[in-house]
Amino acid sequence: VREMSADFFRNHFAVSLEKGLVKLLAVEYERTVIRANVLGSFAKMLEASAHHPAMLFYLDNCLSCRPATPEELEFIKRRGKNDPERIEQAQQRGLNENYARELLELHTLGVDNYYTQADVIEVAKCLTGWGIAPKQAAKPFVFWFRRDFHCSGDKTVLGKTIKGNPEKPQAEGEEVLTMLAALEGTARFIAWKLCRWLVNAEPSEAMVKRIAAVFAAKQGDLPAVYL
Repeated sequence: VREMSADFFRNHFAVSLEKGLVKLLAVEYERTVIRANVLGSFAKMLEASAHHPAMLFYLDNCLSCRPATPEELEFIKRRGKNDPERIEQAQQRGLNENYARELLELHTLGVDNYYTQADVIEVAKCLTGWGIAPKQAAKPFVFWFRRDFHCSGDKTVLGKTIKGNPEKPQAEGEEVLTMLAALEGTARFIAWKLCRWLVNAEPSEAMVKRIAAVFAAKQGDLPAVYL
């Protein structure tokens, strides 16, 4: 059961070894995200994957940040007049929606279920600042929250207001993850995929509904779902 479920979730929360830094982080990702949680909680696995540098790098969330204000751009232009690369980087700063879209489309709700493009943008805003410690840090290539990259203010995700949290802005993204893990749409999508993986390619509607009900009732406890 452990190996079958590890195979399933390795694909569900996939990262690619072909993308730069990921190859250095993949073994630890497999150990701490996938294998540590396949006989535990889906919500904890989702949270672990969202915080892991392999996922943050693979789906570019480490690049996602609030756009520079006009005042910041003017300051950078004055200070960096001999550094055109820095000026260009500042001008190109902004949201990267890759991880937010995959979080909704592949990791939780499924393709075009329950959410809109506006939700993708709002989730991306909640997750700004979630990045990777630079190589010169005391502990390089681990999760690192950059407060200066975070989009402040309230966001609205799937009709729910995620209140801006100036004291703990990282908590906004964590609130989104908790909400997504508990949604009926997530229970159904994961149940459908598991039935296809473990039973057959075209599971009956009754089977999917039964497994989704267990997933919801047991709050994503995977051993209960497998049984």
